[in-house]
Amino acid sequence: MVLSGCSRWGTIAAVAAGIAPASLQLESSAEVPRLLEQSLRRYSKRLQRTADEFVFYVRPMISAGNWTGLSSKFKEDPFPSNAIRIVDLVTSGNEDFLEGVDGASANLNVACQQLAAAAAAADSAAALKAWEDAVGSLNTVMSAANKVRSEEQSLQDLPPLATVPSNVEEYSRTLADVVRWCGPLDGLYGGDFS
Repeated sequence: MVLSGCSRWGTIAAVAAGIAPASLQLESSAEVPRLLEQSLRRYSKRLQRTADEFVFYVRPMISAGNWTGLSSKFKEDPFPSNAIRIVDLVTSGNEDFLEGVDGASANLNVACQQLAAAAAAADSAAALKAWEDAVGSLNTVMSAANKVRSEEQSLQDLPPLATVPSNVEEYSRTLADVVRWCGPLDGLYGGDFS
């Protein structure tokens, strides 16, 4: 924080007296918002793709009772680690500006562990509950990012993130959207979708 509009001794005297001179202005450092902007610009697409993966790949495995595939996805595949890392990269150091994201990556981590356990037990109710918890963590981060994006002029060019509704049939993105923008080096899908 930078103090301006007041002499050093005037500031010290005002602080000691518990009052602030009328000419004292507080200017917040632009460094933190710049870091938030960089995080959102770098990781928004990956955050959206993580939500896409939960909707188009994980949820259908639960619905179909594909416990082998789901177990593999949450024990052998790097997807859970990548998802948690993306949430960390967006939120770390930006918690003061992204409302309600405290603990989002930890909650996502727990939900991914619960998904792995539910897959091992072939428990569809537990898997669905863990999926909802995971998506809830992602939605919290995406909603906070959308709020900042809508309020900050410098972020207006970023598209809003599509949160996952409780009825996945109402998800605003389609599998065609996902396939069109994914490549083999994305880190989330790892394959050729052509």
